[in-house]
Order: sequence, then C-alpha cells, then structure tokens
Amino acid sequence: MRISDLVDDVGRRLMRARNDLALAEYEEDTGRDDLGERRQELLAEIRGILLDPTLCDQVERFLEAGTDHAGSLLTRKALLLHQEMRFAQIECNSELENCRQDLKRCLTKAGVGPMTGSFDSPDPAVRRRSLASLAEAVRGIEQPARVYLRLSNQVAQSAGYPSFADAKLACEETSIEELSSLFRRWRDECLPVWHATRKLMEAQLSAPIEAQDLVWVLTRLRDRMVPLPQAKASRTLLTQLIEPLGISLDTLPMSLSFREFPCAGACYRVDPPTDIRVVVNKNLQGFAAMFYMLHEFGHAYYYAHCPTDSDLLIDRGIVRETMADLWPLLLLNPDVVLRQAPRQQRLAARSPCQAWRSLRLLLYLRDSVFTLELLRSPEQAFSEVWRAVTNECLGIDDASGAFETFDLPNLLDMKNYVLSQRLSDEISRGLIPALSDGPESVEEEIRGMCREANVAPWQKRLLQG
Repeated sequence: MRISDLVDDVGRRLMRARNDLALAEYEEDTGRDDLGERRQELLAEIRGILLDPTLCDQVERFLEAGTDHAGSLLTRKALLLHQEMRFAQIECNSELENCRQDLKRCLTKAGVGPMTGSFDSPDPAVRRRSLASLAEAVRGIEQPARVYLRLSNQVAQSAGYPSFADAKLACEETSIEELSSLFRRWRDECLPVWHATRKLMEAQLSAPIEAQDLVWVLTRLRDRMVPLPQAKASRTLLTQLIEPLGISLDTLPMSLSFREFPCAGACYRVDPPTDIRVVVNKNLQGFAAMFYMLHEFGHAYYYAHCPTDSDLLIDRGIVRETMADLWPLLLLNPDVVLRQAPRQQRLAARSPCQAWRSLRLLLYLRDSVFTLELLRSPEQAFSEVWRAVTNECLGIDDASGAFETFDLPNLLDMKNYVLSQRLSDEISRGLIPALSDGPESVEEEIRGMCREANVAPWQKRLLQG
C-alpha cells in the first residue's frame, strides 16, 4: 500500500474508533452501566493501531527519506501520526497504566478534588479550615504520586526521551523550554495586575489575602465584572448568549441536554460534523452556567467545522481547549455584554475583568509549574515545591502543604488550560473590534480557525497569528 493510502486509512480508522468511543462515553455518562467492556474494546482498538510496529517503521522510513515535499499535507499527517505513535508507547505502557489507576484510587479514597466548594465561602474561618483539611488529605497522596512520577519518567526514558515531560510536550509540538518561556512571560505580565488587585482588596478588607482566600477572591472579581442574569443553565440562556454573533443553535448539528452531572459539562464528538452531543450540569447558574455552557458550545462548534476525513487533522488538546475558551472570553467580555451601555460603564467593568483573567491564569499556571517541577525531580517534598511555585507565581507564602492534585494522574494536562486561557484571551480581544463591522465577519474568522485545524503547529496559527 502506498504511504499516502496507508496514512489516510489510519486517519479514517482512528476517526471511527474515537467517534465510537465518544458515543460509549456519552451513553455511560448519561446513565448506561453496561458499556465498560465496549469502552475497553475501543481503547484496545486504538492502542492496536498506534502500537503497530510495522506501521511505525513505514511512517518513520517515509519521514526520514524526505521524498515528499516538506510542506505537503501528506508529510504533515505522517508527522502527526508518528508523534502519536511514539507517545503511545509510553502512555499505553501497562505498568504505567496500572500505576495511574492506583493513584486515582488513592485520590478517590482521600476525597481530594479541585480547590472549589468551601474555598469560595465568604467566611474566612471556613476557608482556613478547608485549607487545613486539604493539607491533611493530600499527605497520603504524596508517596503514590511520587511512585507514578518516577515510573512515568522511567518509561519515557526507555522510549528515548529525557523525561515524561519531554515526551508529552514533543507529542504536542512544544518543549519544556518553550513552555517555561511562555509561562515566565505571561506570569510577568499578569503579576502587576494581581499585585495591584491584592493590595486594593487587602485595604478594603483590612486583612491580608492568604492562600486559602485565592478562590474566594477569584469569585468576587468574577461577580464584579458585568451585571449578568443569575439564571440557571438552559437552552434559552445559551441562545441569548450567542445572539451577538448572529448564530442560531437550530443551524448547528449539536444536541444539548441539561441533567445532573458530576462536572460542569462535556462535549462528545459522536460523528462530526453531523452528530455532536453536549451535556451541561442543570444545577449551574449565573456566571458558571454561562461560562461553561459557552465553553462546551465552543467544543461543539469546533467539531461542527473542523476537518472530519482524518482524525490526524483534528487538533490536540491545546487548540481544542483554546477554541472552547474563546467563546466565553469573547461573549462575556464587558465590551460585548455592555456594548449598548454608556462608555463609562464599559470602562468601569474592564478593571475587574482584567484582574479576574490575570488571577485565573496565575492559578492555573501555578498548578502547571508544580507538575513540571515534580517531573523534573520527583524526590522533592511536594509541600516545599508547592510553597516555592506559589510564591513565584502569586507572591503568596503557602506553607500549608495543601497542593492541587488535578494534574497528578493526568500529567501536564493543566498546561492546556493555561495556554487556552491566554491564547483565547488574545484572540478574543482581537475579534471584539471586528464586531462593529458585523457579527458575520467574527463568526467567519472563528470558523476559519476551526477549518484550518491541525495543518500547521499551533504556535504558527495562534501564537504568532
């Protein structure tokens, strides 16, 4: 089989298998409890494709020969497939997967989750107790997490990479050096805004802002941004939110349902571009309802317009999250929400909006730097690393030892949210002036980003564009 036919065939097989997996996940998440075996079959099918040594050799020989034009779509797809196949050797390692599941069980047993809930309580005493409780809970997580970090690095090294971080970032067409450089630059841009916000709030409260207060501060800033309805998540509310771009939900191939859900929401690419399903937690209300509905809508919009003839051209996590975050950051921006209001009202809303975005980015950035540092040296005491990176990213001395755990079983996934927040923020600010030319031009530009998909590295399309 010609290499072009081979690569196209693999792209179609991966597309079918991942679509089928998305359907199984949707049905499981919405109530079916008999699909565990089906999910495992589909995962095994995907692993079988990516771990095929003959296929890997053929793709490697093609890329090494350089017989195809370097800028061709075939070379791009072959390169993307090769990246996936190399990382699959690590990610699908059975010993590492067993270790990951052990860590997840430890996290579940400890009852550890993201720093939300009681951390946004208006009562400082409740927030202090929450931090102390989290610190106690994560003490039992450190050793199994360290075992997992060590093994992740060892498996990556056996595959020819210096570390797991190098392997995962290479698959996403970036590097530790590039990521660290972007993080430092964005931290340095956001810190002055955060320091000014912190100083102002401390003066208003006559009390210092400490580690346990950060989520509460974020919530306060969010609520000050723009006067938004405190309605529950609903189709009607989402319809109102996307109205400034002249988009109708009825014209998109997405089903939208509201139900009890363990998280804010999810989007399932069952058969793009004709069958995309979105589930939103029906209990969300106010800003959270609007933000997460728009985020999941963004995922659905992407799948409705991205290339669907080859899974290889569907973007990886960094770009998919950027295209999802773009919608709330654009449509909940004060200059859009208050576009009919007096100029002074719009100007007054910009300061808390900028402060909210800066603190939100710094919190996610802190979590990502924490993971990078642990992968660099798993033997360090987690509490000491957490204290150092919290000081570095937020100027807060957190000696509690209450570290964030989201990234531990999903190493370096949090960095997708750092990149998506910053990239979508920059894109949305560039699109807002174009709204005056008509909403159609803005939607057309977003649709073009989706259609372009993975034909070029994300840096060329989003960072430098």
